[in-house]
Amino acid sequence: MGFLDRFRRKKKDDLVSDIEKIKEKEVSAPTEKPVEQAPVPKPQLAQVSEFENIRAKIDLVLTEIDSLKAQNHTMNERLKSIEKSLADMKGIRYY
Repeated sequence: MGFLDRFRRKKKDDLVSDIEKIKEKEVSAPTEKPVEQAPVPKPQLAQVSEFENIRAKIDLVLTEIDSLKAQNHTMNERLKSIEKSLADMKGIRYY
């Protein structure tokens, strides 16, 4: 059998005989039961503490966002008062 013979198309009879050989091997081979692995549950305490840790971090981020909103509002009010005082000095109105 040459090297290129491996890549040639097999005839229908050859394919049928190959299928029969495979079936014989399956019948003669002992059937093995797959080993069932029980899922390893995480301890409930670890899940709860992990959840509480994430909740605390989210709350911290939300409070920082609220603080930034308040600072932004304060800065905008100061800017408006500065613009108003400059406009009064020059007699120009921006609003």
